[in-house]
Amino acid sequence: RYTLIHIETNLMNADPELMQAYAALLPDEAARKEMMQLILSEHEESLRQIAALFEQDRVARRQSLLDNLDRRQKPLRTLHYLQIDTLRQWRQVKEHDSTAAELLLNKLLLITTAIVGGLKNTG
Repeated sequence: RYTLIHIETNLMNADPELMQAYAALLPDEAARKEMMQLILSEHEESLRQIAALFEQDRVARRQSLLDNLDRRQKPLRTLHYLQIDTLRQWRQVKEHDSTAAELLLNKLLLITTAIVGGLKNTG
């Protein structure tokens, strides 16, 4: 039971809008669409399968987590979009400006640490 709750928590933390935003970093549109279709369908199916194992809907069972996710959603999204933008910048400079790349990499590490803290787990 504990393992299923933990899996469900991770699935509930996963934000399909953010998945799409990170996927947009992939320049190959066909690959991006194929990958995201698979990921999003697996995400939904996983939530459905876990719901089927419990007698009560997750909205009723996990209200505390849902309230928590609601409170953290806006600041976490801000951090995620900052991370996406910084990743994009890092990818543009990593081959020709090692100093800028190093600074951006350090920024990425700080943002990742902040996201982990906001998720209250190891991400």
